[in-house]
Amino acid sequence: MTHFRATGRYVVDHRVTVRIGDSLERHATLDNVGLGGARLSLEDPPSIGTVIRLRINTATAWEPITLDGIVRWEGDLDAGRGRIGIELAPLEATTALALDSWLATLGYDTQSSSD
Repeated sequence: MTHFRATGRYVVDHRVTVRIGDSLERHATLDNVGLGGARLSLEDPPSIGTVIRLRINTATAWEPITLDGIVRWEGDLDAGRGRIGIELAPLEATTALALDSWLATLGYDTQSSSD
């Protein structure tokens, strides 16, 4: 089965903070991100359907970029670490702009039709 995304994803390999449900925040690695979703690597990944909040600290924004979403898939990585796919909630314009600005500093042209 082929999976198609509505928006592109950009490889980032960036340390982020994740709040899983009402739990304390913990660290994860943001593997890729786009306007519609993200992939994270972390220890003891949450199950499908779990609500999460990502906080991305960048040099391009005064405040961390905050993204809310829900876990749509999970998979094992190794030794207690796993990967999860997040479907992001619709972004406010200011959040989308902050994300776009950060991705531009990483060399991505998010305005082109290809990624």
